[in-house]
Amino acid sequence: MKCYSTNCKNDASASFSEKVLDVNSTQNKWLTTEPVYKRITLYYCHDCMQTVLGNLRGQKK
Repeated sequence: MKCYSTNCKNDASASFSEKVLDVNSTQNKWLTTEPVYKRITLYYCHDCMQTVLGNLRGQKK
């Protein structure tokens, strides 16, 4: 896998996996039904992962 960052061409060494709401699902019409989620995974190299984690923590370089 390649790193997800736009200008990075390194191989990925870590990933984030998260369930996100599937906004295109036809089953998400009513508020009373259980929403439909899909799992996405983003892959990053070590350097880009450190940047992402720093952003999540609110740190600036």
